[in-house]
Amino acid sequence: MKHFLTRILIFLLIIPLWLVIILSDLFKKAWYSYRRYLAIKKAPKILDWIKTQNLPLDTADGFELPYYLSRIDVLGFVEALHTFNDCYCIIIKLQVGLRTDFQGILYCNSPLSSQDFGKGYDDCDCIHIPGRYSSEYRYSFKNLVIIKRYNNHLFEVNYHPFNSECYHPIN
Repeated sequence: MKHFLTRILIFLLIIPLWLVIILSDLFKKAWYSYRRYLAIKKAPKILDWIKTQNLPLDTADGFELPYYLSRIDVLGFVEALHTFNDCYCIIIKLQVGLRTDFQGILYCNSPLSSQDFGKGYDDCDCIHIPGRYSSEYRYSFKNLVIIKRYNNHLFEVNYHPFNSECYHPIN
């Protein structure tokens, strides 16, 4: 009888814990989907604001977003690139890991060229935009694994330090 009661007690403790884990995972997925929706919707406005910041050609930098745009990015901070051919690109980070890894949205005001795309070590599609980067932003626009391609301007991307050597240009 004692073992039976112990099993019932353990069962009654495990079920709520299991429900909490499932519900928190569902909430996390729903929150990410909502932030992704906002990022896709507001990316042109963020890019228009970045253009007013006078970023020099062929450089990348980080910008703290104004309050009305700051709730889109996880940190209220966006990284921008102004390429040598006058294309602006931004990365809106939706999820940030422990180190430099992130998942987010890459948005550019003009289509990326074929030289910006490559294949990864697992035959995954990668984006690698050339440019002169300061050490702080050197990974932001290189070796991005494409999760979803919405069009030639908009991508959902993932960066992880272990992907840093995944880029091989398409011939």
